[in-house]
Amino acid sequence: MIIKLYLKKPNSTNDTTLLASISYTPIHNKSQRNAFRLRYSLQEKINPIYWNEQTQRAHSKKTAKGERINGKSVLYYPQHAEFNYRLNSICATIENVFRQHQNDNGTMPHPKTLTQLLDKAIKKIDKPIVHSERETFMGYFKTIIEQSQNGTRVHPKFHTPISGNTIKTYVTTYKHLCNFQKVKKREIDFNTIDYEFYVDYKTYLMQKHNLSNNTIGKHFQIIKLLMNEATEMGINTNLAYKSKKFVVLRENSDSIYLNDTEINAIENLNLTNNLDLQHTRDLFIIGCRTGLRFSDFTRLKSQCMNDGFIEISQEKTNNKVVIPIHKSVEAIFNKYNGVLPTACTNQEFNRRLKEIAQMVDLLNINTSITITKGGKEITANYPKYELVTTHTARRSFATNEYLQGTPTLMIMAITGHRTERSFMKYIKVTKRDEAERLKQLWITRERTQLKVVS
Repeated sequence: MIIKLYLKKPNSTNDTTLLASISYTPIHNKSQRNAFRLRYSLQEKINPIYWNEQTQRAHSKKTAKGERINGKSVLYYPQHAEFNYRLNSICATIENVFRQHQNDNGTMPHPKTLTQLLDKAIKKIDKPIVHSERETFMGYFKTIIEQSQNGTRVHPKFHTPISGNTIKTYVTTYKHLCNFQKVKKREIDFNTIDYEFYVDYKTYLMQKHNLSNNTIGKHFQIIKLLMNEATEMGINTNLAYKSKKFVVLRENSDSIYLNDTEINAIENLNLTNNLDLQHTRDLFIIGCRTGLRFSDFTRLKSQCMNDGFIEISQEKTNNKVVIPIHKSVEAIFNKYNGVLPTACTNQEFNRRLKEIAQMVDLLNINTSITITKGGKEITANYPKYELVTTHTARRSFATNEYLQGTPTLMIMAITGHRTERSFMKYIKVTKRDEAERLKQLWITRERTQLKVVS
């Protein structure tokens, strides 16, 4: 637990209230960023000229010497000894109240519960303690969503802000769980998330909502993420979710990629009569030639370009990547005098992309897609242009480079993939593509051998 004392109005010329910033998280939790935080108002007041920000106590004669605040010399507080003693006592009370709750309940108190406990111990407000509903799983989930939306929560792995798309997934998962409770008339809480819940909830998502395996897997991935965090925070003690039977469903999707011929056809479209489509097309081409995600290629600036390379920190992972500037990327930057057009929303961008792709004859062909949906394997044909999305750009870059023989580790350095296993699942190569690649290797090898002989 960390307790910091500070002034509510540090620039005030009159007495101002003291606040306590209280944050706490388990010692074994490596990430301190997702700790519980509480701002608690104390009953003590002091004039800022008497306050020492470094010691978080009132100035004595010794600490006030030579100090200045807002251009004025600070003064020592005549009653500093008694005042600081009270502050020390308050901090000790906060620690004791926290420790007592943890010993009595086996869990850390939620900030709302801790506030009530401190009111009783420090301010002598004698009211029944109402434990926060947020200490239930659904309440905890609600807290996570709120923290993600207001920016106080960060990605537990990459320590970056939670993206808008991830927040939408959180909200969707939360709504499904709420509906599951109503339909099945069963409460979801930390102690009820076990294998029986896993089977029933998976069946519910398959039959009631006809979701694909990957979508269901995403929902369970979020549930397990929250359970892990709650366990580390000391809120949850049920470990049934760690069972090998509690599987996060995943299957390789048949997502498409565009080859160089198709990308060039999109690049060469005449869209001068529609600026919206032209801007969307140009940004998409940058994505195809850099391997960047939508969140990254739409915020590229000329300042990121230096000596023939693009240097940018990926928004999702905060990893820095260095990418050689493709001639198409350079031409697009020159076209807009170094300032790329502002991108629309991801949803609108995808709508425009499909409109653009439909203009390319090569993409007006049917493509077979197989997924497991509602527990059944379904194969359907779609025009290829309907399957083009913002993420197709990144997937196309990786797949095309792989087929051209670029070393896998070199491509991974550009895309930011951390393991070859995840990279190989990511690229979209058909058996025919692999056979063609092997054929070209044979031809190259044969030519090399002929040169050696001659």
